[in-house]
Amino acid sequence: MNIILKDSVIEDIKNTAKFTVDGCACGDFAYQLDTNLWITFYRSCRKSSGTPDNKLWHIHEVEFYDDVKFSHYERDGVRYIDQVEGYGNKLDNYRLNNEQELIIMQHLKEITKEHWRNEYRNED
Repeated sequence: MNIILKDSVIEDIKNTAKFTVDGCACGDFAYQLDTNLWITFYRSCRKSSGTPDNKLWHIHEVEFYDDVKFSHYERDGVRYIDQVEGYGNKLDNYRLNNEQELIIMQHLKEITKEHWRNEYRNED
């Protein structure tokens, strides 16, 4: 099933995109699209077997799940995801529109570069 997100949802994803991390660049970003539909992104670091040799970090393809479990923390009355604790059933038959996936992936790369710098080992 090809999913096309409303522009307002893309903007909300871009405005709320934050990876949960545990000290390295590896982390998760999950966004709830509907009651039983989550879009997720995983970023791995250079020490992970899922990261290509020439990269310092890598954002993997979008995945869809029917549920995501996570813990929260609050700061100044705002609730944030602390850590993704687990996923429900993976929905392999869901695909994000290619153009929208590129838009979101580009944004995730930009916010990653703000903290983790270069994506490739030989970048200046």
